[in-house]
Amino acid sequence: AMGEEGSRVVLRVDAGYDWHQLVQNTLQRGYYGLENLALIPGTVGAAPIQNIGAYGVEVERFIRAVHGVELDTGRPFSLSRAECQFAYRDSIFKGELRDRVVITAVDIALDREPALELSYPALAHELNRRGCANPRPQDVFDAVVAVRRSRLPDPALEPNAGSFFKN
Repeated sequence: AMGEEGSRVVLRVDAGYDWHQLVQNTLQRGYYGLENLALIPGTVGAAPIQNIGAYGVEVERFIRAVHGVELDTGRPFSLSRAECQFAYRDSIFKGELRDRVVITAVDIALDREPALELSYPALAHELNRRGCANPRPQDVFDAVVAVRRSRLPDPALEPNAGSFFKN
């Protein structure tokens, strides 16, 4: 943890760290917010490029800053959330900075108090099926994993590229 701001904790996470592992680890530590983004394949450094999202949540909501290195100059850089120009499945890293930088770390701000996002119909249906009237973040995580597993093959068993469409 880099720091705390009231009920929020800010983590600097290395770009090569496995995304799903981060979601699991933060949940276990009582840092909430990423549970809807469970089981998305890839790394922490890739998350802001695509502005990954699932079940009503996009990663930009939690990003404080993105750090990296300019390929031409070797100079380090840090971009604020606003400077990343996040949009639906898009960012400056797919536009102006494409092939010009390498992301090395991402600062992520998470809550110590759960603030669940339950509006996505498939997620609400799965929680209902499980009899979760008052879900906790772990219940949301479990439901997201179950819904994703029912819709996509397990990459460990059947190699696949996940879903990378835009609605």
